[in-house]
Amino acid sequence: MSKELENLEDLRRLVGKRYSLSIISAHVVVNDVFYLDAQGQCHKGRLAAPLNQPTPEILGSPHNHQMYWYGSQPCYLDGSAIPLGTGGAVNVPLGDTTYTRHLSIKPLPKTNYSTYSEMIEHYVALISAPAQSKCNVTPLTGAVYGVPEDTSPFKVQDTFSAKAEILDLNKLLANERIAIIGLGGTGSFVLDFMVKTSVNTIDAYDFDVFAVHNGFRSPGEVPFDDFGKPKTELYRRKYEPFRHRLYFHNKRIGKDDEAMFENTTFAFVCIDDGESRNEICDMLISLGVQFIDVGMGIEKEADGLDGLIRTTLFTRGSSPVAIKEVPLDRHNENNIYRVFVQIAELNALNAALAVIRYKQLRGFYFDERHYYQSFISLGSSNWIGKGMKYNILEVEQFPDLFQPGIMYLSKKFKISAHVCACGCGDVIYLPVDPANYSIRMDKRGPTLRPSVGNWNVCNAHYFITNGEVQWAAKWTPEQIATGRATEDARRDAYYSSQNRTLWQVLLDWARSLLKALGITRQ
Repeated sequence: MSKELENLEDLRRLVGKRYSLSIISAHVVVNDVFYLDAQGQCHKGRLAAPLNQPTPEILGSPHNHQMYWYGSQPCYLDGSAIPLGTGGAVNVPLGDTTYTRHLSIKPLPKTNYSTYSEMIEHYVALISAPAQSKCNVTPLTGAVYGVPEDTSPFKVQDTFSAKAEILDLNKLLANERIAIIGLGGTGSFVLDFMVKTSVNTIDAYDFDVFAVHNGFRSPGEVPFDDFGKPKTELYRRKYEPFRHRLYFHNKRIGKDDEAMFENTTFAFVCIDDGESRNEICDMLISLGVQFIDVGMGIEKEADGLDGLIRTTLFTRGSSPVAIKEVPLDRHNENNIYRVFVQIAELNALNAALAVIRYKQLRGFYFDERHYYQSFISLGSSNWIGKGMKYNILEVEQFPDLFQPGIMYLSKKFKISAHVCACGCGDVIYLPVDPANYSIRMDKRGPTLRPSVGNWNVCNAHYFITNGEVQWAAKWTPEQIATGRATEDARRDAYYSSQNRTLWQVLLDWARSLLKALGITRQ
């Protein structure tokens, strides 16, 4: 019996009755649930439900009366379907099994079950009774199944994610190694938020001590006994009991620390000194590490505090323009920045915006605009985003290094190229002719038609109108296949009317692309 089952008395009683139970990703799994299909054949299915644990040692009542089901439709002896409610389709991966259906059986006259054992025995009896009668099988096998190694970063079961059915989204972050550089006002809140995410590893860096002013703009309690001690030590004691793979480094980060970030997949830069920011940004860009730089400028005006809160995203595609947006001036004690006001709620907001933007980048949150920079104006309550904008540049040959925000056009070879608007860094080459793409020039910027779908790399889908990126809905694989077939048919019809085959056109286009890249002789 697993340690988790041993500690939960209600489930331990079921194991004592020889039910085959497992604990996987904060769910209780019921194995060996025998059932009949419509043809009277016997099969084994599985049931699962998210755990409700108010504390690690206490198992509460089930969240509701529903359970997940792995298997086909269970039937009675006569082949008719057992009514198991209308919970609907789901997609819940637990270990090596993906549960595809919600079952919904209420314990009438009640609406919910008092215990997990009550719910499990009710479901199993209803589903397995026909199979037990016909096939002489029993769900009380007492079998012990191997379960996947628990790779969760948390030292307690993440029952919240199980209940919210977001385990699939958590997996998008599961292989991340995050660096947080600076644990001051905003950095301490970034740490507080990220500790509660499913990222694999967190490295936190700061070289300073916890001073009185930090107590007014950091999350949680103010430990009076810890004033004057290293921030890294204070936060290590606070968060280490909650999660694994959390490392603190009492160190000032500079340009010579590349080796410490070789395995970093994303970083948050939360410092207020421009000269240090410049060194850190250059280092992370050279390593190819994606990161967000945060900052704020809040001043006291006649009518109260006003200013901007900023987050700036650096990716392979956005770094050349993003670096121009952050303050890189040398810090000195008389700089006006030193009188800017940082208050806990503003630091928390700055950190929340940064963490949300990171999660958008990884697909946890929906991202319609793909902004590389965001501002919140405190006085006007406006949220201002800045995305990629394109200007046209006519060339004969394409450069070795493509700059974001530039749409390169070779009229001679009828080809355009630009860095993908999402910031992934991929260069997109497009043929420009009546059968493919058109580019209209305007003083506001180029307009490219039809839309761009970078389906093979990042799944970005957008229009460019007057230089501005207009994001379109992502396509399903079926829509992509249909779109490509339609494009091929349109091209074939056009080139046939020009007495040229599509293959001749593709060969000529490939030759033109190589020439535009300077790979072949003119």
